[in-house]
Formats: sequence, structure tokens, C-alpha cells
Amino acid sequence: MKKIFATLLLAIMAIAVAQAYNQAPANMKSYRGKNGSSFTFQVTGNNSGRIWGGESNVYTDDSDIATAAVHAGLVRKGEIAVIKITILAGRSSYPAITRNGVTSIKYGSYDGSYKLEKVASAAATITAPQNATTMRGNNGKTYTFQVTGKTSGRIWGGESNVYTDDSDIATAAVHAGLVRSGQTATITLKILAGRSSYPSINRNGVTSIKYGSYSGSYQLMGNGNSTSSTSSRSSGSSTSSMPSGLTAQEYFNIGFNYQKNKDYTNAFQYYLKAAQMGDTQCQQVVGEFYIWNNNITGIPYNPTEGFRWLNITMNNGRDLAIFKIGVCYEQGLGVKKNIAKAREYYMKAIRINSDAENARKRLKNLK
Repeated sequence: MKKIFATLLLAIMAIAVAQAYNQAPANMKSYRGKNGSSFTFQVTGNNSGRIWGGESNVYTDDSDIATAAVHAGLVRKGEIAVIKITILAGRSSYPAITRNGVTSIKYGSYDGSYKLEKVASAAATITAPQNATTMRGNNGKTYTFQVTGKTSGRIWGGESNVYTDDSDIATAAVHAGLVRSGQTATITLKILAGRSSYPSINRNGVTSIKYGSYSGSYQLMGNGNSTSSTSSRSSGSSTSSMPSGLTAQEYFNIGFNYQKNKDYTNAFQYYLKAAQMGDTQCQQVVGEFYIWNNNITGIPYNPTEGFRWLNITMNNGRDLAIFKIGVCYEQGLGVKKNIAKAREYYMKAIRINSDAENARKRLKNLK
């Protein structure tokens, strides 16, 4: 059983990082009636659409999502973020609210609503846009994107991996040596001011175009791949010297690179650091590693500590931990075995549609 859960854990982590989110629709009218259901989308902030309401981030379901996201403070104009949209019933009134440079429209009774929230997990992976022109002016701001390399796009510059902001990002990533054509990787993109000139550079099978003065630039950087180790899980690899001052997202990225190379000892240490900084996904992963680590060298088997971390992430709003807490109660992992409690958590997971299929299976087999 521990081996099964360890395998599932690693698969879940791979999916979590590789997952790219669908672009948000213009509005949520077609989802009307699916009250309580939540959907996760990638959105690029806008401030030109029409929106109604906004109290507690609740809008009429025909409100423009990209504009509502700016109004709600979840993203700035031109920025890209991953948001959660929950479908709600209509309300008797929607107030006009001015916030973040956007003024919503007052309206009376309407048949459908939605609520906006930012995805809490720092590991949410956003597909890179074609270029960075919509982000122009956000100088110094960094973004983490998933990109699949290609060589057919047009790019200008490339000195110190700095390109005009209308350069094709997937092609620039190949030119910068961060990814090969057809390969998918996570990159960091930093918005910079325009430059007076951009040289033509032939590198990694791609030749950039020479250009003069331009209004916006971006710089590409890797996401910590150079820190990866090739140590196997059975070799007892030593723990790396962990850099300080990184964000939870950056600690997670480095940890996942270690995991991809089967250095689970170092991966666990970076996940633990991100978990301690409040990253809810890593809190769950750390909890599961403690319980279902399949005797991986360097990771202590400590179900009590694992159960504690699962409760922390659940209390921080991560619904995916609910099912795993049910398993702990069912099997007595880190907590006294309690079938009634296990049933309670499985039913809750089903009710909120979080790992519901597995919860139904285990609930059916409870004795």
C-alpha cells in the first residue's frame, strides 16, 4: 500500500507542475446553473470590459472575466494569472464599486453570478503567451511560464537573453538555450524597459534579427535546472546547500527538478521549505511524503507529522487533502483508526468534488 501511494504521489507532483490551464472564457453565462462548481482558468488582465457588481468579488455571470479579475485585485492589466471561478446563484442586486482602476456597473436582480479567487498554490503553471507585449510597462516584474520550444518564430536581439517584447517567447527560449525545440520546460520571464538597439545573434540553431530602438523588452531565465542532481533514490545522496531568500515558488521549482532526477532527499527538503513558507500544495506533498515515502532514503517515515501537515494544508483551504485525511483515519496513519471519521471525510470530499472518485471507491469498501 505504501508503494502504491508513493507512486501516486510522484505522479501527482508531475501532473501539478506540467499542468497548463485553459484560457478563461469572456464570461460565465454558459456555466449558469452549475452552482457551487469551481473552475480554474488562465486569464490576462484587462480593464476595458463591462462588469456588474464586485462585492466580495461576486459579479453577474455575464461580466467580463478579464476585467473582473483586475477589479478584484487578482491581476493587473496585461498580467497573466491563474484564477478560480465559482458559480453562484443570482442575486437581488449588484452594487457599483470602483476598485483598482475599474468601476463596475450597478444592477438589480439577475439570474446568475460567479465569484473570483486567485489560485492559492504557488505551483500553478501558466502557458507562455506568444509574446510579452501585453505586459509592457511592468518593468522588473517576473513571470513563470511553461513553454514548448520551437524555432519558427521571429525574435529580435538576445544579448544577455534580452529580446524585444514582441519576440516569440517559445523561439527565444530555444535561442537562449533554456529549452530544445519540441521540449517543454518552465522558464522565468522578466519585463524590462526598451533598449536603443538589439543585435542579431546566431545561437542554438536560431538566428535573431537586428533592430534599433524599441519600446519594450523581456529577459529569459531558467528555473533552477542547473541545481538538479542525477543521484538515484537508493544512493543516499547528500542534502544540497539550500539557497536563502527565494520565494516558495522558486523553492518548489528547485525541489521538483531534484525529484525529476530521482533525488528525493533534496526534493523533500525544498518542498518542506516551501511548505513552511505557506505553500499549500507543498504542505500536502510533505505530509504525503512523511506517510507514504516507501522507505526513500533521507526521508523519515513519520505518519504523525504527515497527518499534521495534511491538516495544516486542509485548514489553509486545500481541498485535495480532505480525501487523504480520510485515508489516514481509515488506516490509522498518524492518528487513531476511526472508520466513522474516515466516512465523514470521504463524504465531504465527494460533496465538494475533490478527489471524489477515489473517495467513492474507498467509501464503498469501508467496513
